[in-house]
Amino acid sequence: MLGTGATADGQAVTTLGTSLMNGTSTDHPIFEPEGVGFGFLMPNSRWQRQISNSGGGTLCLDWVVETFCPEIVERIAADETTLGAVVDAAIANTEPGACGLLFHPYLNTAGATAPFVDVNARGSLVGLTPEMTCDHMIRAVLEGTAMSIRHCYEAMPVPIDTIRLTGGGARSRVWAQIISDVLQKTIIVPDVSESGALGAALLAAVAAGEFPDLDTAADHTIPIGRVHEPNPANADLYDRVFAEYRDTLPALRRLWPSLARARTTVPV
Repeated sequence: MLGTGATADGQAVTTLGTSLMNGTSTDHPIFEPEGVGFGFLMPNSRWQRQISNSGGGTLCLDWVVETFCPEIVERIAADETTLGAVVDAAIANTEPGACGLLFHPYLNTAGATAPFVDVNARGSLVGLTPEMTCDHMIRAVLEGTAMSIRHCYEAMPVPIDTIRLTGGGARSRVWAQIISDVLQKTIIVPDVSESGALGAALLAAVAAGEFPDLDTAADHTIPIGRVHEPNPANADLYDRVFAEYRDTLPALRRLWPSLARARTTVPV
């Protein structure tokens, strides 16, 4: 939180790494949703509320490419393309909404950890048709992770003004823009490679008297790399997609216990 400059009310941080962590800074402790996530006391009597989808980050993108797109994997291995270029092409070749394909990013075998806890949770692609390609599945994964981010923030009773995006996935401009469009929020991508390490350094700098407070330290050391503004033309579409994403979860949750019992260990 500190290393991305999110120190005031309404400033949130999403870490788009292997996991998907979503946190916001507040002036008082927040406990909703009950039994989910973490609460941390921050400097200057501030608090951080964080909930994390442990199977909903870049792990999902790696999985869909490695599982369904073997030709792309070979090209990446041969240095003929990059994962970033593959993602850019997939978005260019498909329309928002992925032709109705929904992805629920619960790939961690420990189950779902946010915005609800369910040890039986499983990931899903809903709405596949024969005409769909790897591009549609890649877009569905990018949009599905964005839906999970929105689901998490809507579960926390904290007004959000802006979201700072960090982690490996933040390097993707198209992914950051999808998140902005799905949440209809401004996404700020700080030009910081290791936000956790920088946050620790800022604490040390203030303690050593180099800066009078953390806000001043952040203002002087955290450059803004990119800003993504939401495209209002996609708002209604993504509202409908999010409603479908959320409304299919009760049926999926009824299936998850039987799927968990039937699951066998896949040999590596």
